[in-house]
Amino acid sequence: MRWIVSVFLLVMTGCMSLTPERGEKDETKKRIETQQVEMDKKLKLDNSYKIDGRYIYFYSPQKKLVKNIDVLTRNEFYFDEDERLIEKRYHPKREVKSLGRGMAFQENENYYNTLALLTRSEVWMYGIYNNSVTYTYDKLLRLTEEVYRDAKDKVYTIKKYSYKDSFYIDKVSTYDGNNKLVEVEEYSYNRGRITKVVYRDGNGKVKRQEKYTYQGDRVAEKSYGTTVEKYIYEGDLLVKMEEYENQVLKAYDELTYDKSGRVVKRDTFTSEGVLTMRNEYRY
Repeated sequence: MRWIVSVFLLVMTGCMSLTPERGEKDETKKRIETQQVEMDKKLKLDNSYKIDGRYIYFYSPQKKLVKNIDVLTRNEFYFDEDERLIEKRYHPKREVKSLGRGMAFQENENYYNTLALLTRSEVWMYGIYNNSVTYTYDKLLRLTEEVYRDAKDKVYTIKKYSYKDSFYIDKVSTYDGNNKLVEVEEYSYNRGRITKVVYRDGNGKVKRQEKYTYQGDRVAEKSYGTTVEKYIYEGDLLVKMEEYENQVLKAYDELTYDKSGRVVKRDTFTSEGVLTMRNEYRY
């Protein structure tokens, strides 16, 4: 199943409070102060950002809020052109995959810098190191490149990101280990919300088109060809994703959250309700 859930576990939701809890311990406050100094050294963006406690707020050229990073929890929040929250990204330290309720077969270890940005992921298969991904960012802290290496540190895939209007992805270009272009993703928006993604091969031929529909502030469906993915919410949380082929249910995912609203488990089931895959996230 190809969901909207990515390496960062992207989740489309409604609005939520972004205010830090009161009564933080002295140790936490000192950590925030230290990180603020670090952020001030690295961020030279001419009024396109603001640091407030544990948060970094980023603004468009039109002075509208487009992105917010919590440097303590490694959470990211994205906003549309009307400054409405449209996306939350949670960054776990470890991701564990298992088939059904069996033993884990894959573990991903994630590493972050002082600005809470993911810099490296390592993939282990049955306890043996398998491959890695390194991440590069620009001065606006936007992801610009992902480099995939095998167990022998040989590059086999490179993804490059380009942007328009500050933080909205314009294109994602994928190259093989010989730097040959193999795929391009092109993104379209309506007031900051994704409406369509077009996938082309290295020669420019369209392979697939994904279209997004919304209900209120949240994505309701993603469709491509004869496939439709439906998103089901409880309150502000996405709790279930269903995949249909020619209007027939093929599989579905169920999400479980912790008290902080972070996804801690994602289970994939067949249409008959048989558990086939479990993803667990540890922060």
